[in-house]
Amino acid sequence: MGIGHSAFCQKVPTISGGKGGEYHTADGPKLDLMCGTSCTGFGYDSEVQARILERAKHVPLNTYDYPSVWRQEAEETLAKLHPNYEFAFFSGGAETVEAAIKIARNLVGNGRKKVAAFEKCFHGKTFLTGLLTNGEESEYSTILPYEPPVTIPDDVFAVVIEPFQCRNGVRIPAKELVEQLIEEAEKKNVIIIDDEISTSLRSGYPLALRKAIPDYDPPIICLGKNYGQGIPVSLVGVRKDLAPKVSVSLTSGFGGNPLACIAVTEAVNEVINTNALEMIRSKEQPFLEELKSLLEFDAVKDVRGFGLWFGIEFHDSNVASVVAEELIGYGYVVGSVPPCIRLAPPFDIDIETWRTFVHIVQEVIEEVCEL
Repeated sequence: MGIGHSAFCQKVPTISGGKGGEYHTADGPKLDLMCGTSCTGFGYDSEVQARILERAKHVPLNTYDYPSVWRQEAEETLAKLHPNYEFAFFSGGAETVEAAIKIARNLVGNGRKKVAAFEKCFHGKTFLTGLLTNGEESEYSTILPYEPPVTIPDDVFAVVIEPFQCRNGVRIPAKELVEQLIEEAEKKNVIIIDDEISTSLRSGYPLALRKAIPDYDPPIICLGKNYGQGIPVSLVGVRKDLAPKVSVSLTSGFGGNPLACIAVTEAVNEVINTNALEMIRSKEQPFLEELKSLLEFDAVKDVRGFGLWFGIEFHDSNVASVVAEELIGYGYVVGSVPPCIRLAPPFDIDIETWRTFVHIVQEVIEEVCEL
């Protein structure tokens, strides 16, 4: 399978095809409740993905972010959801967060060298984003507690925050933490980077952070995953009042190529034309209530949800790992980050399909806890 794959990745059967939220293996169809790690919310073989690929037949697939009619179209479409931002295009999440940090340092323009993030965050696997993700203190990084009170050290020029932490079973910060962060950042001339690569759209909001702070426009936002529906594309958005002050290069080897721009256009239009955000918000509570039935088990510590992101936290990391592996045998792929299992189902999943899944989880927990 090549170097660098985690044990979890090795447990997932090889994908050979799929339709909707399903993918195919030698054992037949299975339901991916991580939607390609939250990248294909409308499904592997959805109409929006088909439109992207059909349009791609008729464009030059160059690999550089030249100005193009496709990029102009994507920017105009993005403005329907994010009217107060100007965007730069990149290929992946870590590259995007790195670019956001680069912009933040350019805007602050002083000798401060450190970026802050919150404990148990996930912002990527490059050198700097890896320091933040791994919770490492260094001359470039510092880690803050994911609870109030918030105190930003004087040597920090930017703070990266997820509106909720998907990787760790949907950990949702206290509203007080976000309010204090904004106040502290404005007082100390620190740039807030809102990392919504995994949360925007799937949360049911253009920016999930606005559920806590409705009228807030963060200085910099990072978007991705469902904006490409499986096509590698991520975006940095800079608030329009700050955009003219940015004086660093933001080109990318593959960012902003015609295929990526078409993917963004078609994905955003699908979200708008199908009222996907409203649909996601309407499913959050009924789906979460079904999942809360798992709290009857002593092995389950907590259940959380935000939009169509859900987390099951176990008391024992080993139990979480075994339950996740057993669910694969039943035909469900879930995210395993012990002691949590995380779930990102397709947007169009119905409540009966979800109830069936929850019933299987109950059976699996009973089996595992009897061992």
